[in-house]
Amino acid sequence: MHKYLLILLLFIIVGLGIWSLKGKNSYPTQATNSTYTEKKHIKAHHVPLMQINSKKSTIKSTLSTQTISSQQQETILYKSLSLEEAKLNTQPRKNVTPIGAIHIASNIATVQVGEVLTLPDIEGEDYKLTITSTHTNPDDSISITAQYEDEGITYTSTITQSSISNYINLSTANGLYEIEANNATGYIYKTDTIREQMQDTSKNDFIILPIPTNMVH
Repeated sequence: MHKYLLILLLFIIVGLGIWSLKGKNSYPTQATNSTYTEKKHIKAHHVPLMQINSKKSTIKSTLSTQTISSQQQETILYKSLSLEEAKLNTQPRKNVTPIGAIHIASNIATVQVGEVLTLPDIEGEDYKLTITSTHTNPDDSISITAQYEDEGITYTSTITQSSISNYINLSTANGLYEIEANNATGYIYKTDTIREQMQDTSKNDFIILPIPTNMVH
């Protein structure tokens, strides 16, 4: 009888030992699962923060682009006409052949420094001039200075507009041009052509001085 009791107690002690070991081994698993859950939770909350920073960068980039676009607003000064159309309203200079005709389409009184003023189709070229200064004259006419670059060289031009006339002195890599318009219609000239007409070619470039009478024998 005592023998059976000892065997039963031995089984009970072994059973308690096994149960105790299983209980201890289960705790790290729970801790590990808890730690994994916390890490996953933290990681999940970092994604929206990156998205917010990305959205902020996108907004700044958009605002910067809008500012540049505003500064580079383009105004087309005139539209091209045929010489026949222009002559219905005004005549070109006498004895000077224009290379084109135009109709003023924009009022330069509304342009601002930093904007782009385009002069299209001058011997096949479009000139985009960036306005550097504007000035209102005592007679209420408007004068602006503008420039553009070609192969690292800066060319400066002046434009004056009154209520009835426009005058443009355009400096380019292809030479100098003058644009004159009355009542919004006018012509494009090469400056060299105007100078040739203004010069009296019938006269020589030298002067013959008379011989003093006291030297005549």
